[in-house]
Amino acid sequence: MKRKGSLVVWFALTLVCGAFAKAGDAAEKQLKQALDNQVLSLRVPTGSSKLHFDSNGRAVGTVVPVPWTTGGLLQVKEISLKHDALRIEAQRVLVALRSGKSASSSPSLATILTERSVFVSLDLDPGPVDSKKIGAALGQIFEPVDIRKRIASYWMPAITTTPDVWSAEMGQIVGTLEGGRAVYRAKPGVVELPKTLNAPDPEYSEDARKKHLQGTTELMIVVNEKGLPEILEVVKGLGEGLDVKALEAVSEWRFRPGNRDGEPVAVMLNVQMTFSLY
Repeated sequence: MKRKGSLVVWFALTLVCGAFAKAGDAAEKQLKQALDNQVLSLRVPTGSSKLHFDSNGRAVGTVVPVPWTTGGLLQVKEISLKHDALRIEAQRVLVALRSGKSASSSPSLATILTERSVFVSLDLDPGPVDSKKIGAALGQIFEPVDIRKRIASYWMPAITTTPDVWSAEMGQIVGTLEGGRAVYRAKPGVVELPKTLNAPDPEYSEDARKKHLQGTTELMIVVNEKGLPEILEVVKGLGEGLDVKALEAVSEWRFRPGNRDGEPVAVMLNVQMTFSLY
């Protein structure tokens, strides 16, 4: 998997506002220097690939919220400043569990850079560039966040969650999500599994295609009380980019949530994704 080296990224609006000190090419250059390759955190995480905002930073059209772990982070790749709009091309960043350095250590959450592009467009008012207004608009779209601290408090496992213990002690709480939301292991008649509503297949990575790599990736996912994948982990991987492709695909799956005593709850489950060229 391809991971970013730094987990702590601060989105500094003072830098963004300063980038607009001059109009035209100079402002674009300064903006690129401020934000190039930075990871930005959306105030309203969404899985959409195209995000459009008016000059005040309000979303244009319907925004469907998703968990911060699958739709909150974007890494900036290209920036374009025109007379009518500021456009940002970014790549989606997932937050997923990765195995510890030793067999005895627990998995930890980390950022995973994907190949999925996201395009952000901010309308600009006619006339000269208004640095304060643009900075304020960007502040409505993105929020300052210490990613390392948020990740550290986002997922708190209660027990070891490796597959060899999945058959034991079924139905208990296995962890807690951000906000104190309990995550259960399924047990027939006690905690019912989520039901798949939409499950797009993963794409093939070019490296795996060239090497004719095939096989099955095993994932652990937590489907939250709204039927959205919120915690992802590759339990058994294939490499050559296929594991990231599996994470990308499952992050977009949608479920009827699991339930306990008639109430929707977050449930951990195992998913196998098979890659085949033929």
